[in-house]
Amino acid sequence: MLTEYITFKNILVFCKPEYDSRTTTVKEQIRKYARMRGIPFYVGEIITSDEPTLIVSIGGDGTMLAAMRASLSFPVATVVGFNTGTLGFLTEEIPASISEFLDGIWMHEDVEFEERMILKAILSVDGKERSNTYEAINEFILSGSTVNTPLTTQVYINDNFVSEQMGSGVLVATSTGSTAMALSSGGAIVSPSTNIMQIVPVLPHTLTARPIISTGRDSITLVGNLTDRVSGIEIHADGRVLTSVTNIEGTEVSITIEKHEKTVKIWHPKDWNFLSVLSEKMKW
Repeated sequence: MLTEYITFKNILVFCKPEYDSRTTTVKEQIRKYARMRGIPFYVGEIITSDEPTLIVSIGGDGTMLAAMRASLSFPVATVVGFNTGTLGFLTEEIPASISEFLDGIWMHEDVEFEERMILKAILSVDGKERSNTYEAINEFILSGSTVNTPLTTQVYINDNFVSEQMGSGVLVATSTGSTAMALSSGGAIVSPSTNIMQIVPVLPHTLTARPIISTGRDSITLVGNLTDRVSGIEIHADGRVLTSVTNIEGTEVSITIEKHEKTVKIWHPKDWNFLSVLSEKMKW
């Protein structure tokens, strides 16, 4: 049901760290709109609210990822991104009238609503689970702590052995993440509304290494072994190092990745089309 998302009671803005004139202009236009509507307006703050919240990203895809992650902490939140960065697969071009665009979200007119799948993961060392549950919008990566020593990674889908990959590591990406690290690692580009997980070897040492696309219902486990040569393994999510494990702590590191119960909810203009965005950004 979309009705619960039509009217927002708060606006929370995320901006890229280095403000420029375009970012400042967009932020101030949104502030003016919030004042006109009598809506509480916040910039980069950690707020808690049970009321529907519109989270606005002003920047590039990195800023949009931060906004999307923030949306998961709200009972009801939707996200829209305005591109003042560079590549911007996730964000929209700045509309001629930001006020009219936000009114469209307010009334659900001339906009479209999309839900994006995200991932969750549990880390285990020597078969013992760590207490943290990690979240990723683009991808998880299991890799060695240095690029100098290749890591051998076993891949399992639903506890069934699939392959053993030697290289810098293996990533598991959502369809949203197919235009991020997965793309630069040779993965497939996938329509963002598709409910899949993509397994991609990172800098593999064999020519037979190939991406594998799995359904969103599957459970994927990546296993790496710590040795005298491989002294550390890192777990990354969306370009950030979440945690690392050394060979002092154990010998086997595994991460089990599944579809998260939550989704990220994004607004687009009515005429938004992923293929058009892809063609423009890839210079095809």
